[in-house]
Amino acid sequence: MWPSGAKLAFAIRDDDISYFTSTEMFKRVHRPALSKGFPLSCAVIPEHRSSNNPNVPPKMRALDSRFPVSENEMLVDLLKEMLHSGRLEIVQHGLAHNEDRVEFTRSEFEGLTLDETKARVRRGREVLRRVFGCQIATFVAPQERLTRPLLRALSEEGFACYCGSAFSSPAEHRLRLLAHGDDLWRLRWRLKEGGLRTRPVHLIPSFDLYSGHLSRLFKAGRDVVKDVRQGILEALKRESYFVVITHSWNFYHEWDSIRPLMIDTYESILEFVDSLGGDVWKCRLSDVARAATEGVGGVPPS
Repeated sequence: MWPSGAKLAFAIRDDDISYFTSTEMFKRVHRPALSKGFPLSCAVIPEHRSSNNPNVPPKMRALDSRFPVSENEMLVDLLKEMLHSGRLEIVQHGLAHNEDRVEFTRSEFEGLTLDETKARVRRGREVLRRVFGCQIATFVAPQERLTRPLLRALSEEGFACYCGSAFSSPAEHRLRLLAHGDDLWRLRWRLKEGGLRTRPVHLIPSFDLYSGHLSRLFKAGRDVVKDVRQGILEALKRESYFVVITHSWNFYHEWDSIRPLMIDTYESILEFVDSLGGDVWKCRLSDVARAATEGVGGVPPS
């Protein structure tokens, strides 16, 4: 059972918050969530590299430069105000997100040694601490891709929890199937590899809104919102958790015109969760991890 007798822990993770993030776009996307009392876990890229990734505005792509989040003063001011009012938390989303100017699907941690990985993690964490004046306890792997050195670094650096659902190593490709196959709705806890400790807690993402948006557009006859509702009800029945992934930039076509269907999907999900009332604990990623270490939500402390 979750705090206050709730049967489901529900969190929203907004990835790729960075120097490039428009405050107006961010506020437009999350206005419905914030008005209903849903806090946000903002995965911030400390020094976003301007690769060919669509999470970079078209005119800025492939410049092969780094852009510190601190230089977007309007964004920093907004996030700090929301942070201090308890409406969001700052989560570390790598350091630069990726290092390949063109091949943006590779993780920035792929192929790095433990020492190199630690250096990147520490640098990114320190940037966020300095900019936002808060402790950083949660890490979201860029591209959802984990490496063994990254897992070890997060443990040794004292992170409370991390998110990621695929491994960069081809030899471990089978682990991706566990996270993205038929068990997508089977929300489960992943503790540190090979151990029984609950730190750092591994939170598997439950639903990526953009992937759902594509399904709703191109898979005729499939009601994505209905699927999500069913997944939420299954998680509630198991007294588990549900993490929705959003990318605020992705609610806009090429950072310009808004995608009405995607907004509608997001708002429909929020309305459904809100209708469940006291059965839902509206929380942040760090709240879920903290509850896990205290032995609630179906995860006994070790």
